Amino acid sequence: MENRKNRIRRTIFDILLEIAGIVVLAVFIWSIQTAAVTKRQESNSVTKLSIAEQRLANNADEASDNLETYDAFSQAKADTVAYVLSIRPDSAAQLCAQWGLTDYYILDSAGQVQLSAVPNAQRDISPFTDSITTHKPVTAENGFRYYFSSLAGGGMFIGGRDASDEAALVSELSSVGYALKTIRVGTTGYMFAVNAADGTFAYHPDSELIGKSCADEGYSASILADGFDGWARFGSSRYYCISKAVGDNVLVAAVPEAELMQNAGRSTMISVLIFMLVISFIVLYAHLLRGEMEKHPAQPSDYHSFGKLTLNLRIAGKLRNIAVVGLIAVFFATFYIQTLAAYSRQSMISETKLEAVEEILTDNDKRIKELTDEYSAEYSQRAKNIAYTLALEPSLVSDERLRELAEKAQITALYVFDKNGSTVATNTNYKDFVLSNDENDQSFAFWPVTKGYIDEYVQPAQRDDTLLHNYI
Repeated sequence: MENRKNRIRRTIFDILLEIAGIVVLAVFIWSIQTAAVTKRQESNSVTKLSIAEQRLANNADEASDNLETYDAFSQAKADTVAYVLSIRPDSAAQLCAQWGLTDYYILDSAGQVQLSAVPNAQRDISPFTDSITTHKPVTAENGFRYYFSSLAGGGMFIGGRDASDEAALVSELSSVGYALKTIRVGTTGYMFAVNAADGTFAYHPDSELIGKSCADEGYSASILADGFDGWARFGSSRYYCISKAVGDNVLVAAVPEAELMQNAGRSTMISVLIFMLVISFIVLYAHLLRGEMEKHPAQPSDYHSFGKLTLNLRIAGKLRNIAVVGLIAVFFATFYIQTLAAYSRQSMISETKLEAVEEILTDNDKRIKELTDEYSAEYSQRAKNIAYTLALEPSLVSDERLRELAEKAQITALYVFDKNGSTVATNTNYKDFVLSNDENDQSFAFWPVTKGYIDEYVQPAQRDDTLLHNYI
């Protein structure tokens, strides 16, 4: 009876010892896993912040290039109209309507308004004072952007076009939201931007927060510090955040605590479960050995003393073997499962990256199509404008005048053909060029326009010697 009670006490002690060991191990592994997943996320967040910074710079360059191209197109309109007005001064209204310059001024050499789009009205040109001298485009309060071109014999032509669509496009391209909206942080995290000056959201995936105070929405003020790296509270939730000051904004890469803790918890749980199974097996084996020892008591030679401690060498030898096997099993099982978990997480991240890349490529394809359509529409309209201008002023149909007109309109080559497809006038060296009757030749495609079957034809860009040319 006494032996049975001792066995029960020893069993309870072993179970409590095992539970204590599991708890200690769980805390230890949890701390290691938490540090590991946080370190991995730190690397991911830093990379995403660098990508965001580079994208902002690239988008700013694209916005600048886009406006520069728009200005070049518009300046060509103003220069062309000014050139034709020097020859045909009474055609301002017709020319400006055709070339899309819906607001215009004609100044004399003294800078006084002689004619404008609003006849008999006092037009204020004070906003143009500097640009009249520098010829630099300027945007007025009415949303029109104005361009300046000198008239032959003195005076100036000022042509304006509604640039609200272009302004909206430039604003979108240069906005922080345009750069950040496709960037994913971790698997469920995101990136937002806070105005460094007033602490309001410059961009947030939740559009309702944009323009609102970061502090008023329950976001920790600590994230506004450049280089912040740590945990911050957003309302009732905690996020792992890294901040970086870029321009006027502070970019913040934020990942929910739940995502990181889930990764750490999964790894900890698996490791502890394996350890628990192995230790339970060892304890069970130890109890079986105790039962055997009770049936076959140890001999004095089976014991070895270490000061006040005495070790049963027979039991220790058997436990040692099973413990070594158990630890090896723990190591390989943990390594295998941790590797699977790492691959799984990397697969999720890769899938998220692929989704982001796909979204970026879709946006790029959309942007390329928009630019292609914009250029095609612009040059198609410019061809129509030139055709209209030549019909309005037939004296322009000469090699010399076409050379001057092409320079003003920023056109490389101008050809005027008769109904037989022969060149009447051109600014190029190919004075005797005739449209080909061979359907395989490049110029054959323009016969339907020459014969009046269709009004226009925009040929896809083709290589001529070393350059690509787009004929319309």
